Amino acid sequence: MPSHPRAFLLVAACASVVALAGSTMSLAQSPAAPTDIAQPLRSLSAAPRVQLTTLGKSGQGRDIPMLVLGAVEKRDKNPAVLLVAGIHGDHWVGSDVALGVARQLADKHGDLLEHTTVYIVPRLNIDAAHAHSQRNAPRMSRPRTLTPVDADRDRRTGEDPPEDLNNDGVVSMMRVKNPPPHLRATHIIDPDNPSLMREPDAAKGERADHALLLEGIDNDGDGRFNEDGVGGAGGGGVDLDMNFPHLWPEYADGAGAYQLSEPEALALATFVLERDRIEAVVVFGPHDTLVTLPVSGRMDRTNRAPLGIEDADKTHFEKLSDAFKKITGMTAAGAAKDNKGAFHSWAYAQAGTWAVSTPVWVRPDLVKRDAEKKDDAQGDAPPPAARDAQPAAPEGPSDAELRALVAEYTSATEERQAEMMRQYATMPPSVQARLMAMAQGQEPPPQARPAQPARAGRPAGAAAPASARKDSDDAKWHALAKERAEGFLDWQPFDHPQLGRVEIGGFVPGFKLNPPPSEHARLIDEQTQFLATVIDRIPRVVFDEPVVERVGNGVYRVTVVVRNEGQLPTASAIAVKSRAKRPIVLRPEGDMKNVLAGDRVQRAATIAPGAHHRFEWLVAGDANSTLTITARGPQFDDRTIRATLRDTKEAGR
Repeated sequence: MPSHPRAFLLVAACASVVALAGSTMSLAQSPAAPTDIAQPLRSLSAAPRVQLTTLGKSGQGRDIPMLVLGAVEKRDKNPAVLLVAGIHGDHWVGSDVALGVARQLADKHGDLLEHTTVYIVPRLNIDAAHAHSQRNAPRMSRPRTLTPVDADRDRRTGEDPPEDLNNDGVVSMMRVKNPPPHLRATHIIDPDNPSLMREPDAAKGERADHALLLEGIDNDGDGRFNEDGVGGAGGGGVDLDMNFPHLWPEYADGAGAYQLSEPEALALATFVLERDRIEAVVVFGPHDTLVTLPVSGRMDRTNRAPLGIEDADKTHFEKLSDAFKKITGMTAAGAAKDNKGAFHSWAYAQAGTWAVSTPVWVRPDLVKRDAEKKDDAQGDAPPPAARDAQPAAPEGPSDAELRALVAEYTSATEERQAEMMRQYATMPPSVQARLMAMAQGQEPPPQARPAQPARAGRPAGAAAPASARKDSDDAKWHALAKERAEGFLDWQPFDHPQLGRVEIGGFVPGFKLNPPPSEHARLIDEQTQFLATVIDRIPRVVFDEPVVERVGNGVYRVTVVVRNEGQLPTASAIAVKSRAKRPIVLRPEGDMKNVLAGDRVQRAATIAPGAHHRFEWLVAGDANSTLTITARGPQFDDRTIRATLRDTKEAGR
């Protein structure tokens, strides 16, 4: 056997004769690569109220396209909403749906664009998309930028990428039974479904006997496999959703050398900070903050940065969540993902926008059918028999509450951690098991439920059928792959030049993130409807005509009322706390001595939905003279208000 590490690749290439006849899918049936967005962008740029421009340059010098939708003469004056897709290089559906949303807004929602500007960045990580689209290149996961990263700290980059060893056109996974000591065994073959791998259950005496590795060889001979790839294929590159300066996970794989190290992230952050008319941000990416809201009211160890959302903002996010779930029918969006360094987290906590994120598409069993959505909308209660059959509410804290505890623990002081460990010791064993699984990044065991009254076929308190307990997330994905004959490669034996006999297979990169193209029309309709809902809710600042009342000889009370006719506050609680958004400011001009009462400069940090703020002064002046008031705020251009010093009641107003 050749001893030089790079020679193994040649041996592997010559030895790859494994047929794919037994695979669940063929390459032609695998999820489509990213579509070329150049033509759709050109077509959209010709539509009324649509402008094609660029956000900035990518790491490899490509233009990052951006669409600006809105009435031409008012684009820079109207409040705005920002839609960002393609942050994650493997989330192709986000880009396709973002372009579809742009088309529907341009063709069918011109009324919305009269009073709102919509910015759409359809593909932020454009370099990864370009790498995916290369002909004759094997399909592999490339979620990150193509920035060279020295993941193994050997002062070299890109020297150990993954490879398509068996020449099936896909870089999938290798499962290695009884791996050598330097490769830690972490998984077992699921006895209920040999196609799947899972972590062992120590309570059942199970012991890990397989290592699960990305397909490839150890090119640099350091004992690690495929750790220095490109674009996340094996660990290289920077995850743009870990590169933003909110709870930035310093030193974490994929976080980048420093905050906003990537030109794509820097361009996006700069764009948002330079435009305080942006009221809301919607992200199409793997994170979900709509079906399951972020934790509220919890701060990091400095007690300055929120781990989720402010308590005072929760009600408004709940309304957005309710609208989203009603439109899409989504009941869940997969396992929660860490939001540290994510764009939507930064856009909310640091830029002060109402920011949300959605994966756009989820597995079909996580979506209510149309009939179910209709029943929910009508508020129909299930018949008594159906109510009796409903499972009881789970006992103990919810998964969301436990994930919040895990997030708090990681950033808590030593004293708080010690207190939390004492609380942990008092929890029921079932809750401890769920909490520990989450802390280790595993899928928690099902939440315990109270005993149910006896029903036909099962005595009271009896355990659920074994098949229900074994219906894991991966099992459901595997069932979908079999149903669609795509997305999963059956494990095939392969003689690895370094590891000996291994098996290659598993889920195809992108399968769990991207639906078949036949789903796109539905998703575009849903997300357009939701974006229209967001546009309808953003704050709308309206000024009443000034009211002047004569209260004495040459003395007048001047009142200006500013209203918020939107359904969201003019500034979120976190924006007020962090001063991320400018307040609405009114000040009379002229000689200060003429202002007898009332602060010369008056501010409204935020105005609640449907509420108003009164700006009032007592001023001295000659009858019929004019008081000039300057108004400034993030929702409108600077404006001048002129109040004539006369009693408006006497003037017939």
